[in-house]
Amino acid sequence: MVRSEINYQRKTKRRVFYFLYFLYCHFDLVFFLEKWVNGYVKTHWSIRLIISGKLREEYSIVWIISTTILVVFSFWRKGLDVVSHIMGIYSPPNLVFTVAIFMIFIYCCPR
Repeated sequence: MVRSEINYQRKTKRRVFYFLYFLYCHFDLVFFLEKWVNGYVKTHWSIRLIISGKLREEYSIVWIISTTILVVFSFWRKGLDVVSHIMGIYSPPNLVFTVAIFMIFIYCCPR
């Protein structure tokens, strides 16, 4: 191998290491940006499906509300703790599961 190729490989490995170290040190920032991108993509996707007529309005409301909640909780970190404490639920993940089961009952049970 030529000396310049070896130096290039070393620089590439170093850059990858620095990038992974950045992700490790700034995990909160990466997680925050991931939630924002996820919220934007879901909202944009559901609006495009509504306009093209492939998604009914009743289901689109659920998608838009869920993405709004996702974006709100990405700003407000302790929000799930506060809401679960107000509702008297011991653990915040139990609130998420309770709301999910409640939504399943609303949409899946016959009228």
